[in-house]
This record gives sequence, structure tokens and C-alpha cells, in this order.
Amino acid sequence: MNLINHVRMIRAARELASLEKERAGAKAAFQPSRLKSCFKKL
Repeated sequence: MNLINHVRMIRAARELASLEKERAGAKAAFQPSRLKSCFKKL
């Protein structure tokens, strides 16, 4: 495996991880219990 492909794979994995994090955050935001705790902090 050459270096360019390796860097490309790492970058793709990082993008996937951030996408999953955003999706999990969006899913958590729609849960009413999470919303209540967010409003309590404000």
C-alpha cells in the first residue's frame, strides 16, 4: 500500500467518523429527555 492511498483512507475514515458523530448528535437532540437537560443548562 502506498502512502497516498493510506492518507486517503485515513481521511475517509475521519470523515465517516465525523458524519456518525453528527448523526448521533442529531438523534440525541430529538430525544425529549436530552432536550430538557439542555434547557436546564441554559
